[in-house]
Amino acid sequence: MRCPSCGKAARVACETPVWGNEPRVACGNCGFERRGWVPTQEEVSALTEKRQCPRCGRWLGPRSIRNLAKTDSVVRACPCGAEMTARVTKSITIGAPVDPWFRLPVWLQRRFRDELLWAYNRRHLLFLRDYVAADLRQRQPRRKGTLASSLPQWLKSGADREAILKTIEALLEEGP
Repeated sequence: MRCPSCGKAARVACETPVWGNEPRVACGNCGFERRGWVPTQEEVSALTEKRQCPRCGRWLGPRSIRNLAKTDSVVRACPCGAEMTARVTKSITIGAPVDPWFRLPVWLQRRFRDELLWAYNRRHLLFLRDYVAADLRQRQPRRKGTLASSLPQWLKSGADREAILKTIEALLEEGP
């Protein structure tokens, strides 16, 4: 991933992708480090926007929430005594050129004509190289949701195979 502090390559680690384990991003260049999950803008606004009390109808103003990554729910109290609980859903972003947990831009990315060729890590990039280079791609029947099924059409088509492979090789050489 691209370090938000210095712009160099940073490393994201999470032992297993479950919510009990805390993801961590660290930069070996500048020492930047962050732990935990970072909410999306939609999740933050759903918890902090103005809400109407279900009991008295009074509008409650926006609320600042600290340490959102460390809580499962937020309680909003009205002066009339009613309480509203908003659940914090810890979502990740998959299928975009950003890290799933921290939403930092991936390090391995390069423009290919009008498209963006990107990979989360070296293993992902090697998968893309092997997929693009394959002359015969065997499909597994009725298997949606696989990495290969979610690749963009411009990458799947064999039209620009050699040029795409050159771009992938260049990314492999410059990778961290």
